[in-house]
Amino acid sequence: CWSIAVGLLVPLCGYLGVKQNSAGLMGCFSWCNALHCCCGLFSMVTMAAVIFCTVAASPGIFEFLERCDPIQCAPQGFNATASNRVVDCLAAGTWEVYTPKFPNGPRLPSECPKFFLDCELPEAVRAGQDLQRTSQARAAGRAPYWEGANGGGLGPR
Repeated sequence: CWSIAVGLLVPLCGYLGVKQNSAGLMGCFSWCNALHCCCGLFSMVTMAAVIFCTVAASPGIFEFLERCDPIQCAPQGFNATASNRVVDCLAAGTWEVYTPKFPNGPRLPSECPKFFLDCELPEAVRAGQDLQRTSQARAAGRAPYWEGANGGGLGPR
């Protein structure tokens, strides 16, 4: 309601300025219209620039989304593909020092964003050691050597 009343003040200034032959009211009316015209032109130029940039960037965006889509790490779907293969694919694109466990599997490109795996690299992997002992320890019912006895430590969060 308030915005409508304020919006009607500009035409009221114009009407009263003509009716009363007031230069101040006519000046207010003219300057408000000029300001509104400048803001409208600025908005139109900005909108045209945004549309142009979006159209110009869209082929690159589609290529990027296709190349960096994490679904490529789960060709049968996330529930059907073995989780160790999915993690292997994501880890190969996330960590430069990671050695893939499935050499023929898909790989997420290294230039893709690194937020698909939100975990820290274990010190053993940073040092280049093989984590095969981790799966052997878990199979034997023990905590992996890099997690510690309580399951915390340097492993994935």
